[in-house]
Amino acid sequence: MAPRYYDIAVNLTDSMFMGSFETGSKARPEWYRILDRAAYFNVEKVMITGSSLEESRKAIQMAVEYEGPVKLYTTVGVHPCTVNEFENDPEGHIEQLRLTIKHGVDSGVLRAIGEIGLDYDRFQHTIKSVQLKYFELQLKLACEFDLPLFLHMRSACDDFIDTIEPFIKGTRPDGLRLKNPRGVVHSFTGEWEEAQRLIQLGFHLGVNGCSLRTSDSMEVVRKIPLEKIMIETDAPWCEVRKTHSSFGLLSEPPNEFYPRTTGLVQQIPQTKKQKVVKLDAFLKVPLVSKMKDLAISPQVATAIGETEWEFGAVVKGRNEPCFVGQIAEAIAKLKGIPSERVIETVYETSCKMFA
Repeated sequence: MAPRYYDIAVNLTDSMFMGSFETGSKARPEWYRILDRAAYFNVEKVMITGSSLEESRKAIQMAVEYEGPVKLYTTVGVHPCTVNEFENDPEGHIEQLRLTIKHGVDSGVLRAIGEIGLDYDRFQHTIKSVQLKYFELQLKLACEFDLPLFLHMRSACDDFIDTIEPFIKGTRPDGLRLKNPRGVVHSFTGEWEEAQRLIQLGFHLGVNGCSLRTSDSMEVVRKIPLEKIMIETDAPWCEVRKTHSSFGLLSEPPNEFYPRTTGLVQQIPQTKKQKVVKLDAFLKVPLVSKMKDLAISPQVATAIGETEWEFGAVVKGRNEPCFVGQIAEAIAKLKGIPSERVIETVYETSCKMFA
């Protein structure tokens, strides 16, 4: 049985995914190529993360207009590092956010309210008091809709729980209560005690490369019940790097997580003027060092003939949904659980909440 993946966190509106580097009648935007590669490696569904009002609107537009092999969904919300955008006109901005949520629901692509929460590692973007103010304001807005939450929590567990728990239990003085108290705390990098507290509130935890950076963080992930885990890339960030403790858990495809290979081999220049077409060390797809190099359409010889690879190149240091299977493999090996069980459990868990 082929694996199937749902990447619940992709920042597809980010500038690193924008632009078009192809020419001719078949030219497509770069983010289309990213989804083509994702589909090739068994990613069936992707949820685009909304981090500001503008990005949330763009995410809805992309999900609605996209026609391709991957099913696109989206979130709508304002990230804690971006909530300063409320300051000039809080009431007007929340009304625009409300209208955007309604538009997303009517369009059939909105699956969660977020990315909202607290980030105490980055006060240089937004001070604590402002983060708290607009986390609460967006939770009040969430009470109007029957949608789960897509949450951000970094080094702020106590304040995070103190703010959100009354909305879950209906113990606020104003009586406000979430219609849908489910949600995921995505890109979780906290301690095991924090994970337990969040799970006790009913939340799931999103795991990506940042969640698997050190031996200590890997031990936290090992302890999280499989049924409480969702997998994500948080692309274009949070890749599994060679310096991460979890990198040693990954095996070279083909395997249960990546049964499909490209058949590509490293191209050897025939003349000094030709460039070497490098391949990603893991997936064996064309690899370029910089985004501007995407304008070069590499002709890559395969092991069996001269078939041209159709899906462009990955960029060094830029994470993509096609790498989400790495997270599943790392979790399976950490927990000593069969690959098929991990793949199917996290996929079904994500679909139950977000599809």
